[in-house]
Amino acid sequence: MAEKLIALTSAYPRQRMLIMLHNLHIKREGSRERAALKLKSVREYFEEVFPGQSHSVAQLARSGSALHNDLSPFRFHITDPHSAESLCGDAACTLLTAAEIPPTCTAWHHAFERETVTAKDQYEGCFIFNAVRSSAIVSS
Repeated sequence: MAEKLIALTSAYPRQRMLIMLHNLHIKREGSRERAALKLKSVREYFEEVFPGQSHSVAQLARSGSALHNDLSPFRFHITDPHSAESLCGDAACTLLTAAEIPPTCTAWHHAFERETVTAKDQYEGCFIFNAVRSSAIVSS
């Protein structure tokens, strides 16, 4: 995935691009998350080719419904007071820069697995939704 995106951005060097990827792929230090796996995030590959030109904004949700990879639905509510998701308070949504995120806050991957690197270290910002609904699956 990183190679294809680097090729695409290299083909249009003067253009600004918004590339939306799962939070797992945009982490500044994704390889620190599961160091034993020795996997780098797309963001880390981008930094090698285009240093200082990428910014990662995580989209996080505090509660709601979502879909597992097998498309089965699940409900969640993150109650961890040290989570980045809790920073939205009672607001419907909140946008925070890294400077506004407390240094001890971590996010929850897929709403059920706590990340090990702080949100402040992984992202330039977080867009936090208080409640979300899963996508509607449309089949032909």
